[in-house]
Amino acid sequence: MAKISQILSILSFILSASTVGAGVYGYMMVTSEDFKEKMIQEVISNIKMPEMPEMPKTTGGVSPFKI
Repeated sequence: MAKISQILSILSFILSASTVGAGVYGYMMVTSEDFKEKMIQEVISNIKMPEMPEMPKTTGGVSPFKI
């Protein structure tokens, strides 16, 4: 019974250590400048700019009212 308890204790430590390690790795990756630049470029590349309408060749009067 003690052997099973020791094995479960070791497995629990490995699981906890890997969770902490993954958290530290993820934090370091997300806060890096390289990741920031990749995300900025990704957002910029996905922005859809509206098309500019054509300028009219002629325009009407300044005011629709007759003076």
